[in-house]
Amino acid sequence: MSVRRAIVGLLLALSLLPLVAGSIAGQEEVAGESGEAQSQFPGLPLAQPSYDTLRVEDNGETLPYRVWVDWVPELVTTPDGGAWAFFGAQAKLGDGPAGRRLFASRFDPAVGVWMPAEALPGDHVQFGPAAVVDRQGRVHLVYSELAADGAPPSSTLLYVRLDADGARSDPVPLALDAAAGYQMMPALAVDAADRVHAMWRDQRGVSPESRAALPANADLYEASLVDNVWSPPAAVTVREAPDISPAWPLLAVDGNRLVAVWSLYKGTTEAEMKTALRVEWSTRRIDATGGWTPAQAIVEQSEDEIGGRLIDLAGNNAGVTLIYGRFARSTNQLAI
Repeated sequence: MSVRRAIVGLLLALSLLPLVAGSIAGQEEVAGESGEAQSQFPGLPLAQPSYDTLRVEDNGETLPYRVWVDWVPELVTTPDGGAWAFFGAQAKLGDGPAGRRLFASRFDPAVGVWMPAEALPGDHVQFGPAAVVDRQGRVHLVYSELAADGAPPSSTLLYVRLDADGARSDPVPLALDAAAGYQMMPALAVDAADRVHAMWRDQRGVSPESRAALPANADLYEASLVDNVWSPPAAVTVREAPDISPAWPLLAVDGNRLVAVWSLYKGTTEAEMKTALRVEWSTRRIDATGGWTPAQAIVEQSEDEIGGRLIDLAGNNAGVTLIYGRFARSTNQLAI
């Protein structure tokens, strides 16, 4: 069944529980000289994955829900051993019709369980979460919310902060602009000074006709949260042709610089944009001096599908790590 089809079900959370070496479920065992089964990795502490169902609650009542599989859930860990999961789902909240909303669930390290998920504030469709955690354990969350019925088709990026003590800020627009059209696909990174950097796609740089024709007709923009204030949005990309558009940005911190990766798509319909044309990357200093370096191609499209959600990016102690896949009808490849 295609992942594009709606799925009725429950979202599962995975927890890693330390066990004695060699006791991982599904681990193939080999016989030693004594004939007894031994782990293939003797002396290595292994972890047993356990699965917990994430419950959705509204005013203390547990609700059935339908997971929105078009948008990948976001999971972040906190310094106290906890975690937060953010996911889109359709559930009937209150007396209104069932709507697609963004839900948040916290893993409580004190009791070792996932707390019931609750919907974020708002009455409209919410989707596409991105989150990071700073050194103080605060979770910074950005997501999209569709405009109210009757308004021009558009979505707005909203920012929420969840503090270590459980307090949650009200959602506020990150980069409000009447001409932004669809703001979506946010990516976040936090630097050593706890400054939060965001990159996303929106349509303020294209004509009204192009904006109305297709949400993908857009560019990438960035802003930084410094002293609780978002900087004015700045363009990261400029479309090289009317039918070439960037999407699915990723962002990571590497020392004193930001590293961004995104996919470029060619076409004027969703069918033509099934695969990316190529994947590009660029960098800039965290202090924003010098601007972004000229984009360079990392992966080029051939006969297979690349880009989009087939890529992930993470910072490490010396540089960044990029993992990407190539999807074909007969073979699939994964590379780092």
